[in-house]
Amino acid sequence: MRPAAVATFCLVLAGCAAQVPLETPAGTWRGVGFPGHPDTEYIRRIDADQSFRLEYCAGGRLHVERGHWTFGGSALTLDTEYVDADRAKAEDVYQTNSYDGTSWEFTLASSNSDQDDVDNDYAAQRVSDAIQFTGCR
Repeated sequence: MRPAAVATFCLVLAGCAAQVPLETPAGTWRGVGFPGHPDTEYIRRIDADQSFRLEYCAGGRLHVERGHWTFGGSALTLDTEYVDADRAKAEDVYQTNSYDGTSWEFTLASSNSDQDDVDNDYAAQRVSDAIQFTGCR
């Protein structure tokens, strides 16, 4: 291989390993822990229409939180409007720490919920939109 080709190849590899900017959080994410539920596995579906759906299994039952999101300056704001079928009003702001296209690490920067876990760190992995919980009713 020519030296120029080797240098280009190394730059390409280095670029692939680097973080990429998070321009939109839209997609399906799987992780463990969210405010009030630090050890609970979840699936968060963040849709391009700025709606979101948080699904988690607790006590063998599927729970769903729904609302809307905004994103700017690497901060994701989730405005929860429903928990299961009940109206809710919560706002959680997450600050992105790192993102590489498939893994996302973030910190809860602020929250107005009763389950205030501000400064907790979380991580999620991008997963298929078809993912579902099993063993939950």
